[in-house]
Amino acid sequence: MNVAAEKARLRAETLRRLGELRPAQRALEEELVTAAIQDSAEWRAAGTVLLYRNLPGEFSTVGLANGAWRTGKRVAMPRVTGPGLLVLHEVRAWTDLRPGGAFGIHEPLATLPTVEPAVIDLAIVPALAWTRDGARLGRGGGFYDRLLPDLRLAWGVGFDVQVMASVPLEAHDAIVQRLWTAASVS
Repeated sequence: MNVAAEKARLRAETLRRLGELRPAQRALEEELVTAAIQDSAEWRAAGTVLLYRNLPGEFSTVGLANGAWRTGKRVAMPRVTGPGLLVLHEVRAWTDLRPGGAFGIHEPLATLPTVEPAVIDLAIVPALAWTRDGARLGRGGGFYDRLLPDLRLAWGVGFDVQVMASVPLEAHDAIVQRLWTAASVS
């Protein structure tokens, strides 16, 4: 099987697993991971964090964003500006986001201040599937594969059902330094 076909198969498998995840289990895993990240030295030291606004079914960063704003952190979120291209914007509240962005994601207003990747102290990024060592399988647009090399520290978050023994990697596929799931924090 070629790499593209294997990636498509794993995406379908992960979406099926996510669809079977009970809401109570989803909420529990999000709460455990959010609390563990917020308790980490890296999170506490970070002045500027990059978060994403999740798609339905993705790990929610609402708790992380609310905690960041509550403790005075600067929060950046991505806005799609073209094929595979993200621009980061400072987001001060949920009202700074508008529906209808790429993939239906709520995105920052284009008029908000931009944030350069180099000033991000800690990035939290999504994926469909992960390996324990930080390899990721995204949705296929290459957005985070292009962004991750410009970030100093990037962590992945996900549900336990998203963890695979391996994911096919190509030369352009970027990895994160750490993956946070309920199993990794309990």
